[in-house]
Amino acid sequence: MLRFVHFLVDDSACTSTILQETLSAVTAARDSVREDFEGSEIFLLSSPLPDRETAAEALFLADSDAGLRRLRNEGFLCAGLLHEYNSCAAISSAQEIAAQAGNMWPSEFRRIHARTAGIPWTVLTTGRLIIREADDRDLPELLTLCHDPKTRRFLPCDPAEPDAARDFLRAYIQNIYPLYNYGLWMLERKQGGRPIGLAGFSFPPENSSASEAVSCPELSYLIAGDMRRRGFAEEACRAILRFAFRELALGRVEACTRPGNLPSRALLAKLGFHPVPSAQGQLCRYRLLRPDPAPEDTSDAPLQAADTDSSVF
Repeated sequence: MLRFVHFLVDDSACTSTILQETLSAVTAARDSVREDFEGSEIFLLSSPLPDRETAAEALFLADSDAGLRRLRNEGFLCAGLLHEYNSCAAISSAQEIAAQAGNMWPSEFRRIHARTAGIPWTVLTTGRLIIREADDRDLPELLTLCHDPKTRRFLPCDPAEPDAARDFLRAYIQNIYPLYNYGLWMLERKQGGRPIGLAGFSFPPENSSASEAVSCPELSYLIAGDMRRRGFAEEACRAILRFAFRELALGRVEACTRPGNLPSRALLAKLGFHPVPSAQGQLCRYRLLRPDPAPEDTSDAPLQAADTDSSVF
């Protein structure tokens, strides 16, 4: 769990004027971060670092490769810090970069912390669910979904070829999440910790433009057969849509479903989606525009159970 976000400023190769301007900019970011985390301090590269007692619960943002090397050598989780007085070249060794840290959502810091720690990012929580990135430990459950006759036709995995399915899922986890910062996430029940399905965003058809693939993803979800008709899909999708419009700043989200999939069509209508013309004759397309203002995430209470837990596909 991330409790502290600290900053490391390289004071070794800049003039006193640039250093003061840099510290002023970083101080503004630090003050903003303090509103969301238990602590946030600024350290200079030439000064001692804090005790490692809370290292696992802290994320350092360093504005130079020298700072990143020092943090790694001393066992701290770290990422690059981009501000107006440095450049990407100064933090070329960073696997993750925080730009405009003073304007970042808390979830973005938690994502960077999880990635640097090598653990799944917990994107959201609801009354009954943890919505998080998948990792290799989820492969058995994902393969079980592939074997479910009610769900496997919606997944690009052939259960008759488990090795190929496992390779596909592992490649998805390793590539899609870092590239887009969204994708299909695991739905894990808080009670018992069991993964019960997937929900999140997939990508528009192949004939869509590259910009559409990033700015207008498709809402998708999949619930294990024995967990349907309990309202989990609606609960997850409402939280994910709030996240999409507020924190991902998406302008719209689309979805598609088969004409005969009446539960999914009912759920999309309940979520506020409207049907739109589709060139794909075998699918019904829907669209939801970003509300103005974006919806507030006001409650984690579970939603009323509904009979709409079948796949959007």
